Parts: sequence; structure tokens; C-alpha cells
Amino acid sequence: MADKRKLTPAQRTLIARQAAAARWGNKRSTPVKQMLRTMDDIERFCRTMALSGNLPPELYAQLNAHDSGDVLEIAAARALHIIQLGLEVGLQPAQSLSSICVLNGKPLINGDAQLALVLNSGKATYVKETFDGVGEESAACCMTLRSGEDNPYVTVFTAQDAIIAGLWGQDGAWTTHSPRMLKYKARAFCLRDKYPDVLKGLAHSTEEMEGEVIRQRYDTEIAPHDAAKKLTTIVDGRMLHNTTQANKGDKNHG
Repeated sequence: MADKRKLTPAQRTLIARQAAAARWGNKRSTPVKQMLRTMDDIERFCRTMALSGNLPPELYAQLNAHDSGDVLEIAAARALHIIQLGLEVGLQPAQSLSSICVLNGKPLINGDAQLALVLNSGKATYVKETFDGVGEESAACCMTLRSGEDNPYVTVFTAQDAIIAGLWGQDGAWTTHSPRMLKYKARAFCLRDKYPDVLKGLAHSTEEMEGEVIRQRYDTEIAPHDAAKKLTTIVDGRMLHNTTQANKGDKNHG
């Protein structure tokens, strides 16, 4: 054993970490196991999330004004679809619900999750993004080198491209955050071109599709409030039932 008096501070730190890992490592470093292992597990999870009112608001929207389906059942079914899409590309259920949406039947993924999937796949040596210019002279560039290839792949999306596509100056993000929107467009095209096996058809989200999608399938008002009222009715009903049963039990014992 080394003489502790001759150890450097770095060596002392290393020894302390090794001792801590030996004592508590098995308890603290064990990864949390995936709890949703079967389709039944996922269905129960989706129904629970729908009841909680914590799903993305658009999942509570009715299909059309004449739809008579249960709002919560519809939301749970949509959540199940999104989770399945996410599992196919390696996203956990909660990540899928926050990163994927379905527009006109087409699954879309937000730009940050798209980049994370590519970087975590191990198939990208690097992904680099740059931005240059101001206003209508600006341009975003995304460059990536796929592992095993010699030459990088580059895509550029300019403000002029956005003008031609009818995106530039639209209300919302294209007015308030145009540099970021240009970056998302360049990234989306670059990653979809070079990593189709990673993204498996998931296009970039509404930022990319803006101006290309005419309308959303769920074209009525988004109604999380309706879901909340439905949830209140269900919960109140169950509480009333439980209270009634408890009262009956008290009378029987009295």
C-alpha cells in the first residue's frame, strides 16, 4: 500500500472515489429499469397520463366537431401512437411525448431531439452548425461527418430560401427567432439526408413543416379544459361511490 504521506491531492481524491464506489456503487450506479415493458403497461400509462391532464394540449383536441368519442380515450390513443414512434427510434415514453407530434398523419420530431438521436447513435463523427449574415442576407449551415466516410456533408438554408418558401416574415417564430428557424431548417435537411436509418422517417417538427402543411388534422379548438372537466367528473364520481360504500359499511357494522 502506498504511503499516504507521499500521495498527491489528485491521488487522494482518486482513492477516495474508488473507496466510495466499492462501498455504495452497486446501490447508486444501478440504472433505473424501464417499467413499461408490455403493451398493456404502455396503455395503462397513457390512460393515466390522459386522466392527469398532463399530456400535450393538442392530444385532447377532438377529431372534428361531430366526434362523439371520449376525450380522454382519444388522448390516450394518440399518446400510445407517439410513444410507439419514439420507442422505434430509441426515445423513452416521456421523451417521446415531449418531442414528437403527429400532423396530418405524419410524425414530426423537434429539432433538439432529432440532433440528440443522431449524436447518441454513435454514427456521427461530428455535427457542426454555423450562422452568418443579418436579416435577409443571413444563412445557416449544418455540416456533419458520418462515421466511416471521408467527406463531410453540408446543407445551407438561407433567408432567401425562406422567402421563396413563404416562411420569412410569418407571424410567430419566423419573425421573432428567424436565425434559430434557419438553423433548424439547415439541421433538419442535413440530418435527414445522412441519417435516415437513425431518424426512420421522423421529419423535423412544425418549424420545418411551416408553410408546407395546410392544416392540422385536429382542426377544432384544443380542449384541455374539457379534459379537466371530464377528469373532475370521473374523480368526483369515484369519490362519491367510495363514500357511499363506506357509509353503507358503517351502517352494517353499527
